Amino acid sequence: MKVIFVCTGNTCRSPMAQMIAQEKIKNHSFSSAGIYAANGEEASYGAQNAMEIMFSKPLIHKSTLITKDIFDSNDLVIAISGRHKALLEALYGKSDKIIAMPEDIADPFGGDVDDYLASARDIERGIDILQSRGYFDDK
Repeated sequence: MKVIFVCTGNTCRSPMAQMIAQEKIKNHSFSSAGIYAANGEEASYGAQNAMEIMFSKPLIHKSTLITKDIFDSNDLVIAISGRHKALLEALYGKSDKIIAMPEDIADPFGGDVDDYLASARDIERGIDILQSRGYFDDK
């Protein structure tokens, strides 16, 4: 299954979600994108630090703007917040493949490493909840 996480700029929350999912769930392909992303930007320093702390490995990432082709090529589109879900539905229509994280993930942009770690832990909890609800079961 191809799964994509979507946030605003694709430099903080969705790349962290992608890495966390890749570390926890091995039988799917995970990616990330942003609704207003500029292509090719590195993950924010705070996101890189948080992932290094959590997983002792670097977050290697270049931002991607979500497009219809990218949207269509994924089986599940996970919005980082309800607002992102609404924006995705406005862009691509309502679809069962668009879901939101169980709780909106606070944007740590501009914060310190503790803010990024708090968001990363919220993301991890959200992924655990989605996994317990069967979203990552083989279909």
